[in-house]
Amino acid sequence: MSINPTLTVLDIPLFNLDASVAEAQTFLEDKNYSHFPVVNENNLWEGNIPYDEIQNSDLTKKISDLLYTAEHFFIPEDSDKSAFECMDLFAQFNSNIMPFISADQKLLGIIYKDDLLLKWTDTLFFTERGKTILIEKAFNQYSLSEITQIVESNNAKLLGIFTLSEVDKSTQLLIKTNNINTKSIIEDLRRYQYTILSKHEEDTYYTDLKRQSDYLNKYLNI
Repeated sequence: MSINPTLTVLDIPLFNLDASVAEAQTFLEDKNYSHFPVVNENNLWEGNIPYDEIQNSDLTKKISDLLYTAEHFFIPEDSDKSAFECMDLFAQFNSNIMPFISADQKLLGIIYKDDLLLKWTDTLFFTERGKTILIEKAFNQYSLSEITQIVESNNAKLLGIFTLSEVDKSTQLLIKTNNINTKSIIEDLRRYQYTILSKHEEDTYYTDLKRQSDYLNKYLNI
């Protein structure tokens, strides 16, 4: 599923750099924004100021005084990012809103994280029955196209890939297939140096290792 304009909220007020912090605080009173997108005098997007910076600032200050705290994450109008990639972006900036920006830097709207999650739950990753496999590999070595090729080369269908975490230079990914040839897929993932973190009845890897180890120990003790 790719991001599309139907997910954006288009009627948000445009606060420019001359607006006061007091105005922004009043607007945010009943909102649950983690960040606040702002524009300049030409209505061009300048960045996203964290909610806490606005709440903790002097009411007499202007938005321009807080521009140094702005974070510059957004989804471009012509983006082909998937919902999974966008969720990574939300997580990276600890944000619950995402500006939707045109090629000429105009703020077209915002995407709410909750709306994206609702849309996401309608995808095959959640609605279709299948097999989930938790894998891990160095963050600069894994490839989504490689994982897709491994699954499809085993005549299975990839229903989705979700990045769970990036810790100590390793990335954990949850993949979901249509539960065809799971054992072969797991074997091929290992062949490409992916660590399998989840347990599966079809996976005899550790059982085979133990059997080989027991045989070797028996041989050495003769």
